[in-house]
Amino acid sequence: MSSDTSGSTAPDTVVLVHGLWMTPRSWEGWVQHYQEKGLTVVTPAYPGFEVEVEALREDPQVIADLTVPETVDHLAAVITALDRPPIIMGHSFGGVLSQMLLARGLGAAGVVIDSAPTEGVRVTRRPRRGRCSPPSRTPRTGTAPSGSPPRSSTTRSPTRSRRRSRAPCGTGTRSLPPDAGSGTTA
Repeated sequence: MSSDTSGSTAPDTVVLVHGLWMTPRSWEGWVQHYQEKGLTVVTPAYPGFEVEVEALREDPQVIADLTVPETVDHLAAVITALDRPPIIMGHSFGGVLSQMLLARGLGAAGVVIDSAPTEGVRVTRRPRRGRCSPPSRTPRTGTAPSGSPPRSSTTRSPTRSRRRSRAPCGTGTRSLPPDAGSGTTA
């Protein structure tokens, strides 16, 4: 592999961390993709997840019994056994675990895909397409954006207004409880 400017060697391994209710099998297509790029790919299972996903779903007790610290420690042991820090990539709950591993300094780089939020991270929901009206004013100039229809009470149908009981776009947030990720079960 190539070297960066500091003289260290670029990562040659990617560790793919699956989400909860999944197994390493969820990464099948990704494994082939990264191997074709010349990378070594490691897809560790969480402790007890060394079964097919169908078996895991039939008997989910292993999920109920597993803790976050136990899972992170297990993944950390897999990563520290490698020759050099890898790229750590996680999906969903695996994204949270990947962030925790990166916080321990175990990865050269990290990627999270549709990650669950970690402790203390506020999440603002993205508006769904079609749920929001165009802005009536642009933030910088305070004038109507060009090409925008004028907003008035006659622009919306009365039935649409009645159906819309949710909060306005972009206002939904959620935070994890203070003890999330610190000894809770996975």
